Amino acid sequence: MQNHTFAPIVLFVYNRPEHTRKTVEALLRNCGAEQTEIYIFCDAAKNDNAREKVDAVRDYVRSIKGFKAIHITEREENYGLAKSVISGVTQVVNEKDRVIVMEDDLITSPYFLEYMNTALEKYENQKNVFSITGYSHFPNGNEKLPESYFLKVFPGIGKTAGHYLMQMHQDGKKQNRMIKSDMHLIMKDALITA
Repeated sequence: MQNHTFAPIVLFVYNRPEHTRKTVEALLRNCGAEQTEIYIFCDAAKNDNAREKVDAVRDYVRSIKGFKAIHITEREENYGLAKSVISGVTQVVNEKDRVIVMEDDLITSPYFLEYMNTALEKYENQKNVFSITGYSHFPNGNEKLPESYFLKVFPGIGKTAGHYLMQMHQDGKKQNRMIKSDMHLIMKDALITA
């Protein structure tokens, strides 16, 4: 693996223990996982029916080992996905300058972290690149496409490495970078969805 500044992973989980386990195991098979911090946000149960599986996810998350550091936030109230992602990403991006955002149903290739960190560094100063994703809009492949390509659409937050999602601008004010950006770098076969 190249000499990288490793972006932390921000993982959002809820009530799918088997999905969560597969996501984490795939990440741990990545070169560089042991040099990567992971922030895991566990949402609270929406109702009594979800409580058993939410507890199972939390039990599993507490047992994870193999990353540089593991930071776990267990919500006491149900945030729902949108609020959870917004608050979790905001919290981590205020501490770090780049993040890899994932949900609990993504299975990455062993080269996912290498790709994300290399691309984050390569496009760090490209103001027209908002996110880098491993999601392919062509799941069965497209032989005419190069290994990496750009799209002018937003691929979805659960599959992106956001570099400066919130970026310091003039006078130190924070501004959502999505407003200024419209290009997304895509790599075929970096991500396999569960």
